[in-house]
Amino acid sequence: MTTPLRFEGGGPNVAQDTLIFRVSSEGFSLAGGSGRGVGWNGIVDLPASGESLAARVHQSGQAARVGGDAEPVRIIGPYWARFAVLIPVSGDHLVVFGGPEPISPTDTMLLPVAANAVANLGQISPAKLLADELEVVHAIRALMDYRPEMLSETARHIARFAAEPLSCEVGAILVRHQGATIAEVVTLDWPTRLEPDAIRDSLVSLFERTGSGSVLEQELEAGAVDALGRDHGLVARFAIPIGSPNPFGVLVVAHAAERSRGFTNLCQRIGNALAQAAESLLIQAISREELTAERDRFAREARLDPLTGIENRTAWDDIVKVEEARRQRNPTPVSVISADLDNLKATNDRDGHAAGDEIIKATARLLRNEARTSDRVARVGGDEFLIMLPETDAAGAARFVARVRATARRVRANGLPAVVLSVGAATSPPGEPLRDAIDRADSAMYNDKKRRAMTRSKAKGDHAS
Repeated sequence: MTTPLRFEGGGPNVAQDTLIFRVSSEGFSLAGGSGRGVGWNGIVDLPASGESLAARVHQSGQAARVGGDAEPVRIIGPYWARFAVLIPVSGDHLVVFGGPEPISPTDTMLLPVAANAVANLGQISPAKLLADELEVVHAIRALMDYRPEMLSETARHIARFAAEPLSCEVGAILVRHQGATIAEVVTLDWPTRLEPDAIRDSLVSLFERTGSGSVLEQELEAGAVDALGRDHGLVARFAIPIGSPNPFGVLVVAHAAERSRGFTNLCQRIGNALAQAAESLLIQAISREELTAERDRFAREARLDPLTGIENRTAWDDIVKVEEARRQRNPTPVSVISADLDNLKATNDRDGHAAGDEIIKATARLLRNEARTSDRVARVGGDEFLIMLPETDAAGAARFVARVRATARRVRANGLPAVVLSVGAATSPPGEPLRDAIDRADSAMYNDKKRRAMTRSKAKGDHAS
């Protein structure tokens, strides 16, 4: 029956919705009616164990009235209404009249209306069956018409495109991967603000509850510490695990009190189908993130000196290009420091290359520790280092060189001889190419090396005499 039930003689509608259930030992199956009874025909099957009111009415054979509160209450299965009357008919049917307005006819007056509704039950039309199936197909297609990128963005897409076809005000998803937890929530046509940290905790709890399968809650209870619960304006919730056989996430959709209702069989089918489709999207997003992270790691490693962990010649060339471009926008002085180990060859010859490596690493640590966060330190050769000091004039460069020389006298690399460095500095004024300053810094370093060599040679001569 597809039209609202009326009293004979053209009287008023009995109620906004009429739901006619067939009753069996397994429970209650919606077989027709008007309003919600038409739209949900064939897609509501309820176990008797979860429907205490309907079971009591059926067993007693007596009608029951529900409602009168300011807000809708759950009557049976996914059906919520402010007012309702449940009428048992012939022991094998239950008729529910419900809506937002009081139902004025007495139970005695409603009994023949309910009996007539049962007598006029028809079959589910092929068109409705097809429409139900197409609803599932369209929901999956809308979800899958997406190219996964970042995991968090994919999770938000899934949450939104799960909530929309189910007419839910809230869609949320949690994904666990490699020790990290991604939690996303979206709201549709619902002004309530949800606290992200609290949502994460609630999703973790639901994820644990779905370890053995989906969790359907046609009526949420108030009072629980739950950011996706009744105290936050939600009345019904469906949580579906993502991933088989080992779930790695959970998809949650929920209805708000503004349009109180639950989840039909079709809603549950759509939800389960979306969770299965979401698994594929999330795996693709995870794979893309892993590939991106691996590519970035290789790129970083290609720019790092494997012995010292500081940047290498390739990175230094890019540093120069970036600094040149920055200076075109903000012309400020830049200083370059050139440093070179004096005693590496002697250490290698006397103590072996492993000892030489220790001195190189100690030198890299020294330079990095003396540099600012904005400074860039690179190993550009076996024992050659270059340091870029942005926005640093000649006085600042001189102070850096003084600190390096003072520290080098105190550094020992695992008991080896002190780090002996030749150091040169050059400052590039605005408008001068940095390559010129690098060349001058190298020249200053080599001059320093010559002076130090001459000083050592003179000291040996004086000692010999």
